[in-house]
Amino acid sequence: MQRLSQDELQAAKRIYNRVNDLTNNYYGKKIAASVKDFVSSNRWIMFPVNNVTSLREGASHPVPNVFISFEDIIVDNQCGQVNGWVGLTYNNSESMLWLHESLRPKKAEHFLKILSGLTSDWIVEISQKIKTNFQDNTPKYHQAVKPINASSATAEAIKTAIKNSDVQLPKRGDYYDSEPVLNAITMVSVLKETTVQTFDSDIKNVFELFFKVLGYNNDIKQVPK
Repeated sequence: MQRLSQDELQAAKRIYNRVNDLTNNYYGKKIAASVKDFVSSNRWIMFPVNNVTSLREGASHPVPNVFISFEDIIVDNQCGQVNGWVGLTYNNSESMLWLHESLRPKKAEHFLKILSGLTSDWIVEISQKIKTNFQDNTPKYHQAVKPINASSATAEAIKTAIKNSDVQLPKRGDYYDSEPVLNAITMVSVLKETTVQTFDSDIKNVFELFFKVLGYNNDIKQVPK
């Protein structure tokens, strides 16, 4: 994976600060001072929701992460905007356990009601995060099954997609892209494509989605105020 250039990192800082302004300075000055701590070489920016203070901490935090992903290069028009993907992702085993809890019969209705309120351009993406024994073990991501339209998603459809991905997961010692696998998990994201024209409203919608998803589940501690 090609490292981000200094120009890309500076663009990421502008984007990060713009999101900080759009969300009413949610992060606080102490956290926002180290923007580079939240920018991945995989070309995505994680935002420090729920008191997360670094990418490393976010990688193991038991709640979904809010992120912006940009495949090749940041396009920000010098003012902190981007063409790419925005959303939230259940990116580790702890957050996936929480998602499974959200899809249980007694809770699924509430979770699906949140998804049904999204516009038709939002999807539920089921992908695989694969770490291999190479360099710094930066994860690789692979879309496992066809994305699901978020507004019409059912609990059964999401659970079936997760199961299908789990069956396909490479095991430790298998090879992926000619490299031995250390570990692999299925992860789920709720996301949409964003453009410079829609970026501001998309970011606000992502944070609104995050607080809705986090807020209704009483099993999660440290719910943001």
